Amino acid sequence: GGAAVTPEKEVRVRLSNETVPEWLTQKKALWRKQRKDRRAKRAAESSQIAKGDSSDPKKQKTKSGLGSMEGYVRNAAEALKTSEWHVLEVRDLSSDGTSSDGTLQVWAMVGNGSLQRIRIKLPRIVYVDSRVELKQGLVGQLLVKRVERHLPHNRSCGMLYEVSMPERLFQTG
Repeated sequence: GGAAVTPEKEVRVRLSNETVPEWLTQKKALWRKQRKDRRAKRAAESSQIAKGDSSDPKKQKTKSGLGSMEGYVRNAAEALKTSEWHVLEVRDLSSDGTSSDGTLQVWAMVGNGSLQRIRIKLPRIVYVDSRVELKQGLVGQLLVKRVERHLPHNRSCGMLYEVSMPERLFQTG
């Protein structure tokens, strides 16, 4: 009889200054395999949906929406969540008088190749690093509460407060 060939288990390369090229080569191969697996999985799922083989009610619902307005909206929403965005323009709507609540309008090319207009509402929150204790709660129009956060560049902080304010006050400030 012939000798059985057993696949040799690949040894993980530990990352260090000396092993960066080997580590990167190994990671790139892993990423290629993962991309290939994801593509194969997506292709298998889409062919199952197209054939109507899906026994999953969720996937049957998706099948029924294909080609319809419902399917278009669902696909666009899914693309917003799962695809990368290529931002073309960001416009502050509060500056042109159409909105006064800190809303931004973003025009972006989404992964499925469609141009999307996305509205993003920014909360007006400012972080204050104080050496003295501040009054918490509602102070005038400001909502002040003490929080624990990591500051940029690992800077230490005394007492860090989150101050939320209405857009009107933020614009005048």
